[in-house]
Amino acid sequence: MTGYTTLIKFALWAALIIACTWFVWHMAGTIHDNIYEDGRLAERAVWESKEAIRSKELADAAQAMAAEHEKQVDGLTGALNNEIKAKDKLSRDLADINRTNRGLWIDAKNCRNSANETARKTESAGISGGETGRIRLPSQVEQDLWELAADAQRVVIQYETCRQTLIPLVEVVPDS
Repeated sequence: MTGYTTLIKFALWAALIIACTWFVWHMAGTIHDNIYEDGRLAERAVWESKEAIRSKELADAAQAMAAEHEKQVDGLTGALNNEIKAKDKLSRDLADINRTNRGLWIDAKNCRNSANETARKTESAGISGGETGRIRLPSQVEQDLWELAADAQRVVIQYETCRQTLIPLVEVVPDS
């Protein structure tokens, strides 16, 4: 029986060594896993704090961009409203001119037409001795001049609209 006792002793010692090795291995693995998990959680906390700061910065930038966009839209809307008002005023003014138009006149002494033609198209300006004071321009010339004046005013309106539209979009740097 002594052989079996020794065998049982060695089997118990082997089981104890195996149990101790398993316990140490389990504790080491648990400690390693806990250290790894703590490190992962710490890194995640750092990342989340940085991400929260970045998200706040992005939200602030988006708000600033939205405010700038709103400012530009307001400027553009104002410029276009001013253009519409100016064109309406121009149309009303041209309609008033056409309604009350008594013709375009030029001084007789500035006219380069012949004397006979001048005498036919003149209106007395109260100058004695039959001298003529003014000459009415032909209707086609009047119409062309009114159209040129209207075109010039439209160009001014387009210039002002363009200027009002682009000024908020550009930064003007003075010459040094």
